[in-house]
Formats: sequence, structure tokens, C-alpha cells
Amino acid sequence: MLARLGRKDEAIREAKRGLELFPISKDAMIGPTRVMDLAEVYAATGEIDAALDQLETIAAVPTARR
Repeated sequence: MLARLGRKDEAIREAKRGLELFPISKDAMIGPTRVMDLAEVYAATGEIDAALDQLETIAAVPTARR
């Protein structure tokens, strides 16, 4: 919501904080979601390269295949 309200710095800060609280290295379930949240915030605020960097992070995470 902060990004959509034009509060770019605040939105990025909060999304980064969410990722700090639940990093992939410590939470394999929630961590990737927080990375996606950060990517979405970056995209919504026009930070496309930063958003792509986060998507590359997600793409590198191994998944269990059945």
C-alpha cells in the first residue's frame, strides 16, 4: 500500500524489513514470499532493475520437485 500511495522510501524500507525478519536462509516457507514482496514494491516504485534482482534471487532457490 505504501508504494501505491507514493511513499516509495517507506515502502522499500518496510519490504526490506520483512525480508530481514524472514530471510530465505532461516525460513524456507515465508522467506521467498518476502523476496517476492520486495520485488513487487520495487516494481511498483519504478525500481525495475532492483525488482529483477529480487526475481533472480527467487529463481536461484532450489525447490522440491515431486
